[in-house]
Amino acid sequence: MPTEDIHRDPLVMRAIQFYRGSAPMEELPRGLIDFFLHPKRTVSVCFPVEMNDGGVRMFEGFRCMHSNVLGPGKGGLRYHPEVTGHEVAALAALMTWKCALIDVPFGGAKGGVVCDVKNLDHAELRRITRRYVAEVGDAFGPYTDIAAPDLYTNEQTMAWVYDTFQTLHPGRNNLPVVTGKPVTLGGSLGRNEATGLGCLIAIKHFLELYPIDGKSAVEDMSVVIQGFGNVGGVLAELLRQEGARVIAIGDSTGSITTTSGQGLDLDSVRAHKSETGTVVGAPHTREISTDELLTMECLSLI
Repeated sequence: MPTEDIHRDPLVMRAIQFYRGSAPMEELPRGLIDFFLHPKRTVSVCFPVEMNDGGVRMFEGFRCMHSNVLGPGKGGLRYHPEVTGHEVAALAALMTWKCALIDVPFGGAKGGVVCDVKNLDHAELRRITRRYVAEVGDAFGPYTDIAAPDLYTNEQTMAWVYDTFQTLHPGRNNLPVVTGKPVTLGGSLGRNEATGLGCLIAIKHFLELYPIDGKSAVEDMSVVIQGFGNVGGVLAELLRQEGARVIAIGDSTGSITTTSGQGLDLDSVRAHKSETGTVVGAPHTREISTDELLTMECLSLI
C-alpha cells in the first residue's frame, strides 16, 4: 500500500495519535498499550433488503466494541457509502478514550451501514435499520452496547433501533439501548443542540486560555464552518447569538460566502437549504470552492 494511502487509513491515524499521546507515559507496559489499541470485538454483517421498486439489494454493516472496562460500550451508528470496518474500529477507540478522559461510565463503540441516505427514502431506511439491528443481534444491549445517532442518522433511526430491539427482547426495559431517541421514548431535552453547544463551550474556553489576536471572546469573531446540518447549523446560530460573524459555510452540496461583507443571514440560508437541499444559491451569497472555504481568512475555522 502506498505511504499516502496508509496514512489515510483510520486505524493508522488512530495509532499515530495514541502513540503521540502515550509517549510521556513511560510506566505503561507495552501489552497494556496494545490492549488500548485493539478492539474487543467487531461484528460484520451482510443482509438483503427489499427496495421500493420490488428489487433486493445487499447491504454491509458493522458494529465494533472497543472496550467495556468502564461500562457498556457507547457510540454512534453512521450511514454513509464510504463506511468501513477500519473506520468504525478507529472511532470506537476514540470513544473509549473520550469517555475515560471526562470520567463517564461508558466504554467505546461504533457502528455503521454502507449506504447512501440521499438515494434512499424513509421506508427503505426503516427496513435497512431493522434488518441491521436484527443481524447484529445481541451485540447491542442496554448493559452491553448502546447506540446513538451519528452521520446521516437521527432520532427517527434510534426509534427504529429501539423498536426492533424491543421486539427481539420483549418483557424488559430496553429503552436504554439507545440514546438520542425521541423525547416521547425517553430521550433527553436539548440533545439535538448538544454537540453544537459543546463546540461553542470549547471555543469560548479556548479563547479564555489562549486569546487570538488579542481576542478572548467570541463577539465579532469571523468564523468559517464546514457543515450546516445538526452540528454546524446549530453551532452557526449559537455563534451568531454570541455576536460572531459566520462569513462562509459549506456542506456536501457546495460552499458559499457572504457578498455583503457582514455575516451570513443564517435564517435565509437555512430557509434556502430547506427548500432546495443545498446552501448554494442562498440570497446575498456567492458560491466558492471547498479549497476556498478551508483557506479563507478568518479567526476560527470549524
